[in-house]
Amino acid sequence: MGERGLIMSIKPHRGGAETRSSAYHVAIAALSLLTLAFSLLWAVVMPPFTGPDEYAHYNSVTRLVAGDGWPRPYDARIEKSTIQAVAESGGSYLDQRLEVLPDPADRALLLQGDDWERQARDQMVQHPPLYYGAVAAVVWAAGGEELRWDQAQMIMRSMSALMLACSIPFVVGIARRVTSSRVAGLVGGAAVLLVPYFTNSGGFVNNDNLLVVACAAATYFAIRGLGDRERAIRYFVWSGAALGVALLTKGLALMLIPVIALIAVRSAWLASGLLRKAALVATPMLVAFVIGGWWWARNLIILGRIQPSILGGREPIGNPAEGYDFWFFVGNAVVRFNRSFWGRGSRPEFALPELVADLAGLGFVVALVVAVVVARRRALLLSLWLFPALVVATTVVNAHRIFWDLGRPAQGIQGRYVFAGIAALAATIAVLFAWIVRRHVGRGVRALAVVGVVLAPAPTWAGLWWVYARVWNGEPAQSLALAHGVPTGWIVLLMVAAMAAHAVLGIAAARSQGGGNAKAALPRGGESPRGTRSDEPTSAG
Repeated sequence: MGERGLIMSIKPHRGGAETRSSAYHVAIAALSLLTLAFSLLWAVVMPPFTGPDEYAHYNSVTRLVAGDGWPRPYDARIEKSTIQAVAESGGSYLDQRLEVLPDPADRALLLQGDDWERQARDQMVQHPPLYYGAVAAVVWAAGGEELRWDQAQMIMRSMSALMLACSIPFVVGIARRVTSSRVAGLVGGAAVLLVPYFTNSGGFVNNDNLLVVACAAATYFAIRGLGDRERAIRYFVWSGAALGVALLTKGLALMLIPVIALIAVRSAWLASGLLRKAALVATPMLVAFVIGGWWWARNLIILGRIQPSILGGREPIGNPAEGYDFWFFVGNAVVRFNRSFWGRGSRPEFALPELVADLAGLGFVVALVVAVVVARRRALLLSLWLFPALVVATTVVNAHRIFWDLGRPAQGIQGRYVFAGIAALAATIAVLFAWIVRRHVGRGVRALAVVGVVLAPAPTWAGLWWVYARVWNGEPAQSLALAHGVPTGWIVLLMVAAMAAHAVLGIAAARSQGGGNAKAALPRGGESPRGTRSDEPTSAG
């Protein structure tokens, strides 16, 4: 089949096209369910409060459940109920712990806490409150202060998992539109599971998960607006709304603004009429500001800065800390970003082997270079990579300031920050898949697609078992259930759901072979021809 095997012909048989379309959407649903199941499995494999700053994220949710609002930065404290929960989980907070742990049934309620003496700042109020408010609303509806803390935390983790899973249709849709291929989009979407700690992040109480879905949605709708001249304004309204949600979630979304603006400018360049051109550029920016951008203007007015430092009121110093070495910092930043992206969650003892992460990073750099060279829509692919590039640059600059002042080379560098731009990775793999099919695959495209989507989740399966063995030393599922206060059968159900979703994904991917038309003349950058409108369904994907 060659190229025709990758993508539907220009005039496919209607029945066959509808079957492929149905299978394609089933595959997206299966991939989303698999992502949800993986995230929930991580939620039970990881002990309570082992996520990055998870106790602080949890603390901000419980404060809202208690009705105590959203204080200004530096005014919020870690609540005594949070310290109680951390201590009852077997952890410690500022060297405060319990000598004897209660049985799960006897654990404290969500807002109960002993008279702990040491309470530090809750740095999470440096972020906007949307994620915390959304999760708090669900916890409150589920019982609020009548819940035990372990039950409440599992609800919070489950909400994070659901948010992350909701990003998958948008990620697949982006990869599809970069390649004009449904099957390549599915392979690209499944490729996010090559990163074991992508779904690990979804198993924690963490605002990154809402950020991921909001950024993916904003990018997806912007690309739809670029490719559909007649409905472009409508798509850019949705793009601006999703960008606004991202801005009301975390400051990293500020780095997505140039990407959406570039896509809007490109769409305006191809449009007719000065008023329409101006509307295309202004619409996503204005909508985003009304929904979430105002928060950052508020910070400038009230606090005098975009976002207060996570380290509190620290002011830059004139001289570097003792032992400062710029090139050591650069090398450490590259290594730490890569290893924490591929194979390290919240704690070093839970990390995958460093060699695995190093080889994965090196391999992906090679893949990215090849994809940029062979991409038919190179400008669009590079636009997607602008967002994670800006995230990395901003993070490294901030981390360098901390290293300069305090001599801490690892502070502030986390690979999970790039997960908000995970669609760029998906698009890169999709481009490579489409290129391989065009150049090297004859009638084996269906088999190659199935192999791609079936093997992509393997690193996540392996990561789960690796961490499970290291954390629980082979203890049965009942131990995990007791740690989180959930029924043992729930863990078994999650395993069955994950395996079923994985199987359905492979079957549906085989049946969805096709989509789009690679031979259609498209302007450089990936837009549809001037004046045309896409015949794609309006749902993500």
